[in-house]
Amino acid sequence: MLTGLDLIGGNYYTFDPQFATEAEARASITEHMRDIMRKILSEEKTRADKKIQKNGGDYVNHGPSYLKPKVWEKFCEYWKSDDFQRRSAFAKAARGRVMTPHTSGSITFERRQMYYKLIRAYEGCLCTQLI
Repeated sequence: MLTGLDLIGGNYYTFDPQFATEAEARASITEHMRDIMRKILSEEKTRADKKIQKNGGDYVNHGPSYLKPKVWEKFCEYWKSDDFQRRSAFAKAARGRVMTPHTSGSITFERRQMYYKLIRAYEGCLCTQLI
């Protein structure tokens, strides 16, 4: 039997008491919502950055319509703060130091390279036959 959690004015989330307690379900949902909000704000900040580069101005002038202006101003103040700037610079440097492996999904690079060589050779044969 599924049990609903009343969050934000409705039973939007359900959980099975057989597998999790209500406290565990609430913690999981809260973490999920926090991650989504973080992602949304990051995307809005990126949009504002692009608008600022194009039109000039400040973050406050380029907030999303669905967010109250006072709330957006608080986020803008945070993004301008020395603490955020320091953390952002540190994180950017850390990301730059990380070696990311080249991935090609389940197909190895060698196999993909061989496939493209065959395609090019096949296309080359067709082209020379037509000329």
